[in-house]
Amino acid sequence: MADLPPGLDWLGATEKEHLASLRVEKRRREWLLGRWTAKQVLLRAPDCQLAAKEPSQLEILPSQKGQPTVYQLGQPDSISLSLSHRAGSALCMVWSGGSLGCDLELVEERSAGFVEDYFTASEQSTIRAAGTEGAALIANSLWSAKESLLKLLGIGLTADTRLLTVQEGPEPSMEGWRPFTVSYAERSGLFRGWWLRREEWVLTVATDPASGPPVEISKRVGEKG
Repeated sequence: MADLPPGLDWLGATEKEHLASLRVEKRRREWLLGRWTAKQVLLRAPDCQLAAKEPSQLEILPSQKGQPTVYQLGQPDSISLSLSHRAGSALCMVWSGGSLGCDLELVEERSAGFVEDYFTASEQSTIRAAGTEGAALIANSLWSAKESLLKLLGIGLTADTRLLTVQEGPEPSMEGWRPFTVSYAERSGLFRGWWLRREEWVLTVATDPASGPPVEISKRVGEKG
């Protein structure tokens, strides 16, 4: 959140109108952080090939289904973009090769009730088998993978998350981007994605079609490289 610039000159006209409709300060700040993060990624990603050169020439607006859509110079773009907010930080991933959904989670303890309500029996067994120290990482990684797939499918948490099963998931000892697979009872086939543990965070992305691991543009918003 500290990376947000002062002022609103970097917003487009329609974005400013939407911001004015948000009355809760926390929601306003999270919305701004998501747009700032997305614009930094779009302007830096070499594969995006944008006509827009300034943040104000880009707008991130919701589609009819509520998914973030990229507009540049007032026109919709085919770039797929996904956003996630958590605890004052934001994650954005973009891709021109298909559809994607991403999620950002803190590695924190999840209650027994949460695990029972949102995970399949096999996933619950995996979480319990991880022990006290590993359970938080596994639970949040599995949850994040489900969130990413639900965003990819455009259905969000309207679906019963127990219809999704992460069949190939994280292990506490793994480092770097690692693959996972998810099945969804109402769709045929497996969906594929990637997960990463970074300090106290878990990052995931699911794509359709399957892709290679994400390419990171910068470790913090505003850094070069």
